[in-house]
Amino acid sequence: SESNRQAVRSCVKAISQMTAGLSTGDRRKLQQIYAAVKETQTIADETKDAMLGEAAKSLGRYITAIGAKGTPDPEVLTTHIDAMHTLGMLGSAQHEERQKLIDGLVRFSLEHVR
Repeated sequence: SESNRQAVRSCVKAISQMTAGLSTGDRRKLQQIYAAVKETQTIADETKDAMLGEAAKSLGRYITAIGAKGTPDPEVLTTHIDAMHTLGMLGSAQHEERQKLIDGLVRFSLEHVR
């Protein structure tokens, strides 16, 4: 529904704004971003949007994996944010497009965690 997509867009916008001001080693900001990602995942679960939930989980896993270094790759953050934004715009009728986006996102994320 439109209200669900609006909630998603709001979360993605917040994540995007937080990452824009992220500096190397800013663990507090990274923790705030992680909390916003988890909130997005919760909303996705509540609205039964499994693909958006998977995108949020992917970003959460990435943040957890780089946690020791605390220096995320801006390209990985931007790619996830763009994907979540796109998923929030695409309706359930575009299932195939949404699935392709998730598949690519998960592969992309795994490549950058190593």
